Amino acid sequence: MEAMVWEGVMELTKWAQEKKTDPLLWSIQVSATLNSAGVSLPSVDLAHRLVSYICFDNHVPLAWKLLEKAMAVRIHPPLLALSLIFTRVLPHRHLHPAAYALYIDLLNRHAFSLSSRNGSMKDVLKEQTLSQEASGSNNLANFEG
Repeated sequence: MEAMVWEGVMELTKWAQEKKTDPLLWSIQVSATLNSAGVSLPSVDLAHRLVSYICFDNHVPLAWKLLEKAMAVRIHPPLLALSLIFTRVLPHRHLHPAAYALYIDLLNRHAFSLSSRNGSMKDVLKEQTLSQEASGSNNLANFEG
């Protein structure tokens, strides 16, 4: 059952991208789909799936807009998505400079406003650090090439 829900969400995402659907409409549809399936929001699984979908096989502007709208309407945890993007984009920033620029833009739009709403900047940095440690990318020097 759960696999069918996520398959449906990803099909909805692909359809929205093909049809150039407004990201707000897409986010409403995804939210309704997840709510009707009993998935609690914000969804950690959604963050993982969207970031995996975008980086880098489907690295197109509309996919990033969908991800950003999902962050804005809180159907997945924004800090988690930013951390996941960081661990995928930073090591490949020279190969995918547009993805890195989009990540920085998302970071500027969401991370600092989130810190004022959801606690201190220490919480933001802690979440980022945990994600980096989990991926083994806690040393920026490892990525310089």
